[in-house]
Amino acid sequence: MSELRTASLGCRNETEETSVQTVCRAATKRKNIHCIACLVIAVCLCASMIGAQDQTKFSAEQEVLNAMRVRVEADTRHDGSLARYIADDCIFTDDIGRVFTKAQFLNDNSPPEYDQVGNRRNFIVHVHGNEAVLNYQATEHERYGDADVITELRVTESYVKQNGVWLLTAKQWGVVPVNLRKPLAGETRVFRDYVGDYEWRPVVEVETTSVKDGRLWSNIGSFEEEWFPMGADTFFKKSDFSTYTFVRDGQGRVSGFTYHRYDGQEIHVKKIK
Repeated sequence: MSELRTASLGCRNETEETSVQTVCRAATKRKNIHCIACLVIAVCLCASMIGAQDQTKFSAEQEVLNAMRVRVEADTRHDGSLARYIADDCIFTDDIGRVFTKAQFLNDNSPPEYDQVGNRRNFIVHVHGNEAVLNYQATEHERYGDADVITELRVTESYVKQNGVWLLTAKQWGVVPVNLRKPLAGETRVFRDYVGDYEWRPVVEVETTSVKDGRLWSNIGSFEEEWFPMGADTFFKKSDFSTYTFVRDGQGRVSGFTYHRYDGQEIHVKKIK
């Protein structure tokens, strides 16, 4: 009997221990589920906040772009409404460094067809509170008789938000070089004379010239560009308004080239290999 009682007590203790363990496991499971739920909620809240911040940033950037477009439309209409989108102390700087005030800018009475800027693209917008910077590329068309002079521009505009309206506070534009010269038929057989390395400045600026498929190529670092012939030993590149003339020594071997900048300055580059 005592053995049975002892066995019964042992079974009851084991049952109680099993019940306790079950309760503990259930509690731990509930705790884990609660932690996971809290983590999911935290992640969702964080994602929601980030999404809200991104949406706010996008909305502000879109406001700046809309302000630019509204100002451009007002400029096109020539109805006197342009002034309201420009701050009184706004600074304008053109592609040759001239500075204009708001009054001087608005006083330009040139016929609209003389100077048209369009195809605005590649926008970059940075917004910092009530201030913003907008950068973009555009194409300018200037009419001179029957000639349409095309210029690629890079424009930077600054804005400040006052009373809910983005006002232009500064605008500067510069020319993106696109050489529209027509190349001449070059003597491709002499292109190999130009192959080699040319040192603009020691170590940091070495230009390598090579021939591929009967065409002359320039390589500086990872940037490769074609040379186009425009005369004896003289070439140009599409991304530069300047010209390059290869120089030969007394034996007729190429020893370097002269870079003729568009403003009349020259740089003498020697061949090192």
